[in-house]
Amino acid sequence: MWGPHLPDPYGCARQRDQGDRRPRRGERRVRCRRGRPDDRLYRGNVLDEARTWEGRNSANAREREFIDTSARTQAETLASEQKRQSQLRRAGIGVVALAIVLVLTFIGSLIFQIQTQAANNNTLLGERNRAESNLRDACDSQALFLADLSRQQLEAHAY
Repeated sequence: MWGPHLPDPYGCARQRDQGDRRPRRGERRVRCRRGRPDDRLYRGNVLDEARTWEGRNSANAREREFIDTSARTQAETLASEQKRQSQLRRAGIGVVALAIVLVLTFIGSLIFQIQTQAANNNTLLGERNRAESNLRDACDSQALFLADLSRQQLEAHAY
């Protein structure tokens, strides 16, 4: 039945040996079909060895079905893993893109804040310069007025 490298894949032979009564043929077949756990399927090197064994020996229908199911399940698992990796890659790209947008938004707001502060500083500097200029003008006018008043008083005393 099973070669030296191929144990009973679904544990059906063990079911025969358990208990006092030997299950009838149909009952065993139903139990074997009902619960075929995926963790007993071959993968990787063991599956490759089973394929090699199948090529050298004449495998019965159940052995071929088991090896084919193992190969199909491994292919589905690989396809599922590749799909998951692709989804993770896309999600990672999305996260990186979002991070870049957030960083650029932050930098843009900093630049805007710096430019606004510079404009406010320029406005304050202009107001200060105008105030200084007005103060100089006022001082000059007052100095001229005082000088003119002093000259008038000196002329009035001179006569």
